Amino acid sequence: MPGLGGRIFFLFRNKVLFVNRSVIPALSKQRWIVILLLLACIVIALILRMLPWFQMDFPALSVHGDPDVWYNFRQIEVMVSDFPRYNWFDPMTAYPAGKELDWGPLTPLLASLICLLGGAAQLADIMAVSSWMPALAGIAMIPVVFFLGRLIAGWKAGIIAAVFIAFVSGEYFYRTMAGIVDHHALEILFSTVFCLFYLWALRRSSEQEIDIRNPASLKPLLLPSALAGISMGLGMAVMPTLILFGLIVVLYSTIQYCWNAFHGKRSDYLLLINAAVSLGSIAGLAAVGIHSPVYSLSTYSAAPFHAFIALFCWTLLLQIFSMTTRGKPWYFIGLLGSSVVAIIGVAAVLDPSLLSSWAGSFSTFFGQSFSAAPIEELKPWSLGQMWASFNICIILGIVGLALFAYSFWKKECPLYLFSLVWGIVLLFATIQHSRYEYYSAVIIVIAASFALATAFSLDKPGKPHHTPAKDKKDPKGKKEKKRAKDVKKNTNEGLFAALEGTGTSLVLACMIVFCGFSVLADYSIAVPHNNRRPDPTAVERRARMGC
Repeated sequence: MPGLGGRIFFLFRNKVLFVNRSVIPALSKQRWIVILLLLACIVIALILRMLPWFQMDFPALSVHGDPDVWYNFRQIEVMVSDFPRYNWFDPMTAYPAGKELDWGPLTPLLASLICLLGGAAQLADIMAVSSWMPALAGIAMIPVVFFLGRLIAGWKAGIIAAVFIAFVSGEYFYRTMAGIVDHHALEILFSTVFCLFYLWALRRSSEQEIDIRNPASLKPLLLPSALAGISMGLGMAVMPTLILFGLIVVLYSTIQYCWNAFHGKRSDYLLLINAAVSLGSIAGLAAVGIHSPVYSLSTYSAAPFHAFIALFCWTLLLQIFSMTTRGKPWYFIGLLGSSVVAIIGVAAVLDPSLLSSWAGSFSTFFGQSFSAAPIEELKPWSLGQMWASFNICIILGIVGLALFAYSFWKKECPLYLFSLVWGIVLLFATIQHSRYEYYSAVIIVIAASFALATAFSLDKPGKPHHTPAKDKKDPKGKKEKKRAKDVKKNTNEGLFAALEGTGTSLVLACMIVFCGFSVLADYSIAVPHNNRRPDPTAVERRARMGC
């Protein structure tokens, strides 16, 4: 239309709406490339994860997966018939006595909501519709991991991380493919979203000094801290196992406070961030409620409430120590050590059972139990399983963790320290119990992308050598010949000059090798030789109970 200038128009209900072009931001070529690559990752990941869905015979109750999926199908079926009530006691679990459930209501709640929106009411239809939920969670992980990598090491690392997480095999792929209806997929999603927002809060705190005596300085942390707390609260409503990330926060905060004490830096931002995490987690637990008589960090008892209250109190204690011992780091270390000894001693004297319960809970995450050895997912992580799941990515991940430590030592960026603690804790837990591989897959991918993003530095050998223009006062070209000789001499001196382009080649080669092996592994997992059917006795019990 003539005379519109910098405006565009839309026809809506026979009315012309004008919008200034400046309101709609123009995407650069780089952003378009990033968006297209992410969309390609999403499409490929969706294709891989939907393969099992076409192998299942839902009317015959034949599905691909371990027996745990039947627990969740049962919970979803009950919730669909009586939405949104959750069946905390299930007579079909641990039959015939029944069992108080230890997993949260959010997974069946979301699955039953999808079923209700899709009009699924019969068991076969409920199974068919809800089977898509883990695949959707796996797809949602791609942009989350991209932003994680971008936050830590730039957009190139984000792209590499997104590609890796789309193809990575093993427990991660198994838990995020269609048909494996379990709480693990949402555990992965909400724990990763929590780490994203926590790292975002740390990034904002590193951009300016945070002082609790100046409320205005706290504003940049409010949004990311609140989102981190909400993410942790949602994760705790999925499964109390996410308290493992609360432990990561405790360890990171303690190390960061010690580092800042020796380097004369303020740690006020950690008090605000951890307070938001504790508050959000307690709110999520309060929404779920206390349903287990067993006092343990891995159940919906009072223990998780006490743990997040302890997280805030511990951070507050560290903040008080840092303020009273500023400029005296060894005093801070002395108070820290004395406090740990005093807390353990008081707990042992006042309530030994409480201390024993907490020690048992930590043993559940990081120890071995001979009684649990027959359970496949509780066995230690083997080298063969490690290589089958990650191939060269595990090597790159270990290199990335070492680079996190080196980068933090040089740059003192809190994001590197948190990522390092995140990786060490989850790798140790995975070595003890292979089931935590679906947790550690994310940080292994992030660390590997950080290592490959660092490899791009090989493409930058140094300052470019510019050949000066020919001097007009030198008609015979004597000065030009001398300059050319000097340039050739300087070019041969640099070792990195011979490596120009090596970084990009190395990154592409590693990505091709990883994706190739991972696709083969993913296909072997997604297309089984035979599907599982429910125990005939379980079907008979359901018929007798009218289920």
